[in-house]
Amino acid sequence: MGTEFPLDMDLIDHIEVVRGPGSSLFGTNAIFGVINVITRRPAGESAIEVSGDTASFLGRNGRVTGMVNRGRLSGVFSGSLYRSAGPSHLFFPEYASPETNNGFADNSDGDQFVHAFSAIDYRNFRVQALYSSRMKIIPTGSFGAIFNDPATRETDNFGQVAVGYRRKLAAATDLDVRCYYGDYSYRGIFAAEGTEPSDRVLYMGRARADWAGVEATVDRQLGRHRVTVGADYEYSFRINQWTYQAGQPLILNDQRTPWQAAIFGESELNLLSNLPSARGDVSITSALMAEP
Repeated sequence: MGTEFPLDMDLIDHIEVVRGPGSSLFGTNAIFGVINVITRRPAGESAIEVSGDTASFLGRNGRVTGMVNRGRLSGVFSGSLYRSAGPSHLFFPEYASPETNNGFADNSDGDQFVHAFSAIDYRNFRVQALYSSRMKIIPTGSFGAIFNDPATRETDNFGQVAVGYRRKLAAATDLDVRCYYGDYSYRGIFAAEGTEPSDRVLYMGRARADWAGVEATVDRQLGRHRVTVGADYEYSFRINQWTYQAGQPLILNDQRTPWQAAIFGESELNLLSNLPSARGDVSITSALMAEP
């Protein structure tokens, strides 16, 4: 429906929807449910895929994906590009007056993104990296911006790298460890009217965050039952927000360094073979939000 998701849909094998609490399997934020996106893995020999398409509004999309499969080493490497000018003539009845171009936004709905993804599996290790950059021109005059001004736009950049390790500690016991680093930045430009009707000023909204974390779980099968225990820790090096008018002092300058730590456990009880399993989930979390 949109272009916000940072992963190309052609790289997805399937999507799982897990309802209910599952923090011991998916981390402390999994309170009400989890949407788990499973990416493709190489099958068969090494190969290269090239695809592209065109669409209305000068839309064009291209993707190059390479897959490597050599014994215990396998990997997926992919890059995607997308560009669209959007409808050249959009009508918004809320702005249907001569002062706002009779409700028409002209050439103000462009959209573009760049995606890069890689995943490497070797023995018990898995390394995964993702990068996405998206720019969207906003045609709706949001947040008091001047309607029908193509300078109003938002840009998001997101990147993450994760290293996972999984091994059997015993015949019925598995260890899973994962560490990760993520980075996000945002820039919004909003053209607005100044103090005089003829004035036009640009308001900037910017944000930057980066974080790192580690999590570990131990899973043990006890007959027909299964018990999982684990812990995780995440620290944000910065969560910063700035708002200012171009060429003027800051209006908002908010800087924080929050962290959170948790221990959790889950038991899955299969009391009878002809009854669904019963699950219990317990999580204890400690978090700190540092004030500016």
